[in-house]
Amino acid sequence: MKKQNVVLLVIVIIIFLALIIGATYAYFSVGNMNVINAVNSNTMTEQNNMVFDTVGGGMSLNISLAKMSDGLANSKFAAVTNTTDLTVNFTPNTDYDMVCTYDIVFEWTSSDRYTTHTSGVTSNEFTIQAYQTYNDNTKHGTNNILAEKDFTAAVGNNTSAVIVSGAKIDGSGSSTNTAVWHLISRIYNLNANQEVLEGKNFSGRFKVANVSCVAGTIGVTQIASGSVNENITWTLNSNGLLKITGSGAMPDYTSESEQPWRSNFNSIEYLEITGNITSIGNYNFYRTNNLIEVTISSPIVSIGTYAFSSTRLFTMTMPNTVTSLGANSFQNISNLSEVTLSSALTQIPNLTFENCPKLISINIPSGVTSIGYSAISTTGLSSITIPNSVTSIDNRAFRNCGVLTSVTYNGITYTSASEFTSSYGGTLGADVFMGTPLS
Repeated sequence: MKKQNVVLLVIVIIIFLALIIGATYAYFSVGNMNVINAVNSNTMTEQNNMVFDTVGGGMSLNISLAKMSDGLANSKFAAVTNTTDLTVNFTPNTDYDMVCTYDIVFEWTSSDRYTTHTSGVTSNEFTIQAYQTYNDNTKHGTNNILAEKDFTAAVGNNTSAVIVSGAKIDGSGSSTNTAVWHLISRIYNLNANQEVLEGKNFSGRFKVANVSCVAGTIGVTQIASGSVNENITWTLNSNGLLKITGSGAMPDYTSESEQPWRSNFNSIEYLEITGNITSIGNYNFYRTNNLIEVTISSPIVSIGTYAFSSTRLFTMTMPNTVTSLGANSFQNISNLSEVTLSSALTQIPNLTFENCPKLISINIPSGVTSIGYSAISTTGLSSITIPNSVTSIDNRAFRNCGVLTSVTYNGITYTSASEFTSSYGGTLGADVFMGTPLS
């Protein structure tokens, strides 16, 4: 091909891409794609016919005086919590790769707005946090996780704030890629007079904004790999997924420094354990600071000491093959809100879920016989059901659960520690409910 023709072809391609990108930016800058309890579909009518759909819900936090009473006051525990999902679907309808960045914005829809702190309070009052679910190969780019923060400082007297910025989604052709964002909003019951909040409804919506799409390279690449032992291997992909597969038991470590993926631990957001792995060892994922989601399809029988302690897990569902947990295995997880324990579990050891302040839901299976020292202490539980199979509850098992107001045992719900103590037929340690409204 002659040099002049090559130059002309390059110029034509540049102009074509500029038209596409310019049209895309202009299109997504208009309309804001508000999402609240509805499906909002926007179809590109320019050259590339891209589709960027969003499906989402609103946020509503209704405040009653009882939820903000001085008797339940503790800045670590949320008095009111609301969760909603925002789904982003991207269908490029192009013959080339497209990469889009976007923000998620929260916007007030009610006249009640949280704009200033209660007098004398320095802790967070109203917060919003977001995290994204891994969905096989449909999630690409950067998972922009917003750590919980002081929303008041971010918003001030404005009516909206960016919750997630610079998130990415990509694709090519007619296939649709999907990103699901889980959004959690909370108002905290602080150690201060907050009766001014009684009867108020703080409501708003989440929307996708500031979308910008350009031609680029898509796909997931492998950034690291190695062996755990002679039977187990691991790979870490550019989308934050750590895959571990093989057979047999994972080794026990004595600290996080022995983890074979440690040099890349900040890149790990998702964990997938497959094959015939039978155990997760001590300290295997300890202090994997950005780990937010775990999927286990292997027949795991045991989870070791400190295995997932000090991660950022939001939920944990254990396979029903798990029969034992190590002490401190899920300790100090600030985001953990929901746990489903294995039906085969027989004990909840010492400090298993200690200091998980956002934990509001956990089941104790009917086969559990003992709950260890401080095992479920400093959590956000407001109620707990203890099955008849539990014959031993150790010292301080539910200590400092600041909003724990009821315990159900043998079909009866108790609202005071003394009532429960007089009816419980097993061995009960000291200060089991110390620092709770039950005491």
